[in-house]
Amino acid sequence: MLSSKSLSEFISDLSGKEVAPGGGSLGFLLISLGSSIILKTVRISQKLFFDQFMYEKYSNFLERFSQEFLLLADKDAQEYSEIVKYVKTDKELFNKKLYESILFLVDSTKRGLSFLSYLSELSGYIKDSVYSDLDCGRYAIVSGLLCLVRTAYANLKYLKSDDKSTINFELDTLKIKIDQIKYTF
Repeated sequence: MLSSKSLSEFISDLSGKEVAPGGGSLGFLLISLGSSIILKTVRISQKLFFDQFMYEKYSNFLERFSQEFLLLADKDAQEYSEIVKYVKTDKELFNKKLYESILFLVDSTKRGLSFLSYLSELSGYIKDSVYSDLDCGRYAIVSGLLCLVRTAYANLKYLKSDDKSTINFELDTLKIKIDQIKYTF
């Protein structure tokens, strides 16, 4: 599992000859890393929070979100490794699993976008000395979301489905939303 590997091992896996982990797993890792550094800014800025409840709300949410997306990197790598097994042996099963994988990337991107909008209210609580870390975390998350969308686009060209144009439109819409958000920092 990727989540239990060192960063060095993860990098080695990314640069290896296997099809997974790939862009999806990298995207999930970037989102996890971005939310982790944002969690750090919240912890450093604890005294700026108006009450303990707000501090705990943000820190608990960020911790869960970071862990969730780290585990999704594992899920993505495992699922894609499974999908490629069927390329030559069972086209119907390959197509079904590829479809599910693309929808998984789309849904994960939506979740990440909602997380970014949730962060907008956080800015007022962060110390100036760590504000750059907050921005770096946001940029890592945006980069991760773009990786998820790009991976879904790449997989979409192999999909045999009547839903292909609908998914493509949804991906285009997500990309536009990500681009809009990335210019608001």
